[in-house]
Amino acid sequence: MTRHRLTMIAAALTLAVATAACSAVQNVPVQSASGSSDSPRATGPVAATVTLVNTSFAPAVVTINAGQTVEWKWNDGQVPHNVTFDTFRSSTKITGTYFHTFDSPGVYPYRCTIHINMAGTVVVR
Repeated sequence: MTRHRLTMIAAALTLAVATAACSAVQNVPVQSASGSSDSPRATGPVAATVTLVNTSFAPAVVTINAGQTVEWKWNDGQVPHNVTFDTFRSSTKITGTYFHTFDSPGVYPYRCTIHINMAGTVVVR
């Protein structure tokens, strides 16, 4: 490999580690409107809503500003789902909502651990 390519790979890995470290410290779940214990109530207005329907997240990508909240709404009949990020997650359930406030800019991929092709992304500016 060329020195330039190795430098680019090292920079990308450094950025990934720094982003993960920031998200683990600053992004904590907020409360759920459904009253479930997996996330408390949202403290401010919801900037984006994602619906869990047809074994997918709709929309699959949402963009918000730092400090804003995303809401996930279960609407897939009796099909269980969860919202799982690297450092936090909802419980697995078939109804209800889950909220999370994102404090740091970055790209946050997530998935449902039950359905391998069910994935989404939160982009925080």
